Amino acid sequence: LDTFNRVALSAAVNPSDTSVADPSSTEYQTFARKFMAAYGAGCCTPFAAEAYDAANILLQAIASVAVVDEQGQLVIPRQALAQAVRNTKDFTGASGLITFDANGDRIP
Repeated sequence: LDTFNRVALSAAVNPSDTSVADPSSTEYQTFARKFMAAYGAGCCTPFAAEAYDAANILLQAIASVAVVDEQGQLVIPRQALAQAVRNTKDFTGASGLITFDANGDRIP
């Protein structure tokens, strides 16, 4: 959970941080429409956009490092996954443009 929070937003390090999402951005509006379609309710919790972005970044990283071994099992190398997330640069998300530093913290 701590790792997921660090991917999502810097509040894991700075609890006083607030959401950086701009509700008027095209990306946020797309996210809000998807949320409404899926859950039948208006969006959302204060850091929903950041959590959505974190999940998408994580899924993108998994897709980039996952391999199928000789037994036909999906293998996701942990170190490669962590590095793929840390290598995220200029990801356009619902909470804005996302880049991480070498520690995996979001750069403001």
